Amino acid sequence: MMLYIVIGGWLGFIGPKELMACATRLCFCLILIQLYSVAASNSHAHGDGHGNATTSSCHPDQAAALLQLKQSFIFDYFTTTLPSWQPGTDCCLWEGVGCEDGVFHGRHVTVLDISVHGLYSYGCHAALFNLTSLHYLDLSMNDFGGSRIPADGFERLSKLTHLNLSYSGFYGQIPIAIGKLTSLVSLDLSSVHNIESAEITNLYAIMDGYNLLVLREPSFETLLANLNNLRELYLDGVDISSSGEEWSSALGKAVPRLQVLSMAYCKLNGGFRKETSLETLYLDYTNFSCIKLSSLSNLPSLRGLGFDGGSISMEPTDLPFPMLNSLQNLQLSFARFSGELGSFFLWIRSLQNLKSLQLSYCYSSKIMATMIGNLTNLTRLEITLWAYGQIPPSIGNLTELTSLRISDCVFSGPIPTSIGNLKKLRSLEITNIGSSGFITKNTGLSGQIPTDIGFLSRLKVLKLVGCILSGGIPSTISNLTQLTHVDLSRNNLGDPTSSVARSLMFLVHPGDSKFGEHFSNLQIIDIASNNFSGSLDPRWFERLTSIMAKSNDAGSRQWFGNPVFYDSNYYHDTATITYKGQYMAFEKVLLILTAIDFSNNAFDGDIPESVGRLVSLYVLNMSYNAFTGRIPAQMGEMRQLESLDLSWNKLSGEIPQELADLTFLGV
Repeated sequence: MMLYIVIGGWLGFIGPKELMACATRLCFCLILIQLYSVAASNSHAHGDGHGNATTSSCHPDQAAALLQLKQSFIFDYFTTTLPSWQPGTDCCLWEGVGCEDGVFHGRHVTVLDISVHGLYSYGCHAALFNLTSLHYLDLSMNDFGGSRIPADGFERLSKLTHLNLSYSGFYGQIPIAIGKLTSLVSLDLSSVHNIESAEITNLYAIMDGYNLLVLREPSFETLLANLNNLRELYLDGVDISSSGEEWSSALGKAVPRLQVLSMAYCKLNGGFRKETSLETLYLDYTNFSCIKLSSLSNLPSLRGLGFDGGSISMEPTDLPFPMLNSLQNLQLSFARFSGELGSFFLWIRSLQNLKSLQLSYCYSSKIMATMIGNLTNLTRLEITLWAYGQIPPSIGNLTELTSLRISDCVFSGPIPTSIGNLKKLRSLEITNIGSSGFITKNTGLSGQIPTDIGFLSRLKVLKLVGCILSGGIPSTISNLTQLTHVDLSRNNLGDPTSSVARSLMFLVHPGDSKFGEHFSNLQIIDIASNNFSGSLDPRWFERLTSIMAKSNDAGSRQWFGNPVFYDSNYYHDTATITYKGQYMAFEKVLLILTAIDFSNNAFDGDIPESVGRLVSLYVLNMSYNAFTGRIPAQMGEMRQLESLDLSWNKLSGEIPQELADLTFLGV
């Protein structure tokens, strides 16, 4: 492991000099994320969790198989070492392992969940298939080096009810052995996540399907033929184009009890066969011929629907008929849609049970205001890549919202003051940054951060990024005592007409004895690129108690790779920070992540020594300012630090020797 440091324009690394080979780990290397996940131990993964004396330890053969599996992983780079997996100990108490109960002559492993560990291997080791009592197997979010799923072996795991191999670097044909697991209730072989339509095309063309799975021989129909117990099927990114238009008939015949189906980016052709048992259906970016939305009206149990607007049509004559009134979660992309959107939005407006709405790639500015204000049961609203228009004041009608995200939209005008009505909000994100990461000229929100934002007392995440806001930070933000993540970067909040005292009122508060009560939970603070000036009060750092707390187990950190669905008690939705010299967006980052970014402003004076008390800080960026004096030696106490950037300041003296001890992190 190594520490990334940028100081005074030079770059240095402390620790091993080699980098991991990226040829077979492209997806991981593109992201370069080294955040960390909590241990994957679930309550069911440890039997009774206490090593009760009335129950024997695991069978020796089971422990031997697990240790062989561990030895197949390469632990040289940024991953957990599975420290609890040690010879001579009870494997039923190992991380991610669960065993059957009530056996007195050696318990067998029934649960293996080592997902989201960033483990790397050249292939899936055959020892895995000696765990023949497995019911639950999750190897997702690791990296098996672009290897193929073993052709033989999975058929031995005949008791499996849950199998998850998603986003794990497997490549090529899915073997028929998986089709022999007749007890499967849930199967996830997804290999693509959060990739836009143009990017998926490039991915297939450039990489020729690298890290993508296919179903040719066996075909989609053959794989599913015996999986009659399936309730959930996730095949996002799996190429099943060879099945032509027969895939839907096979689906209906083989898996009549299916409730959740997700097959985005699967190169599907033909139409969709109506399946009355489905509760969740996601078929984004298909090659469907145009399907009438009314053809889905025979799905009375459908609660979640995700479609590419280019594959479905909505006729005005359909509106009198009740359609999909059970829907609670709707995701629609209009990237490939041409035509009038009015009928779509009249239908959406009628979905009174809708709880979550995600819309993207919409190029009409006229329909948003008339539709949004009526969806008063929404708890989550996400609008991305929306061209032109304004945030309508009627958004204040959505008083049940807990999450509001307006991202990468070219909106103009002010943030409406009615946003202060959304008193149940826990996350508010409004960004106006294009795909290049730069603010679009002559467009964007304007005005000040509304003082009404102070009414959002439950808010934990506040992100107003690239909105060209000015006028400083309102003092009412001090009412938001539950804030953990604040990102106000890429605005103009420190304009010349606003004094530093006013602009940083919520940050500095040097004379406010209640500051610790106001912001004791802050973990991520980003005010980069705002034209702030002046010096930093040392007492501010001393009051960030959540970043001063020491980690309980620094040695157990684990690589973190970009997961999809995880408990919000452990994860922020996203964090966009300058990390190791690159402006990066991390999805589902752990709540233990701590970061401060004051870069690209005009702060001057000394860097306060009190910054060294932030012993749990992971990322610190003070580059492109006018700080003077020496680098505080107290920074050597920040042993959790992974990324430190002090470049492009007016610092003097030598780099403290204490920084050489910060060896926890790598590039």
